[in-house]
Amino acid sequence: MDFPNIMPKEKYLGMTTNDQEAYIKKKILEILEMNPHGITVPDIIEKTYFKSRQTLIKHLERFISSGRAYKIKRRNLTTYYLNGIPDHSQLNLETTTDSGSRIKGKILKNDLGTCAYFEYDDSIIKGGILIKENDLKKFSEIVTKLVKEV
Repeated sequence: MDFPNIMPKEKYLGMTTNDQEAYIKKKILEILEMNPHGITVPDIIEKTYFKSRQTLIKHLERFISSGRAYKIKRRNLTTYYLNGIPDHSQLNLETTTDSGSRIKGKILKNDLGTCAYFEYDDSIIKGGILIKENDLKKFSEIVTKLVKEV
């Protein structure tokens, strides 16, 4: 596991709450970038003074919902990975609905291979899902069935 340089804890504690949040976010992104084979929350806690599981998970989940990261759960362990760069040459779509909601779809490459990433964002609901290339047809079938029922 590789970790970026972390400022001394005393200096961190002297920062404003907003600056602390921005600093943790920046460092978590660097940790993800430096660990392409994944990292767990216990790994981060062990190697840094960022001891709040809730704060770490909050930032990691925000990276997931924005498409910058993904996670794989194996039994009781969740490993977080940085997502690959969107492959703009294949597909990168975005639309806005009549009600102002935003829907995005793009192709990503990561350790899972080629995947499609879908994101939905409106004033109340925000979320994303990553689907492996081989599972897209079945995903599409379910979406089509749901649209017919609605």
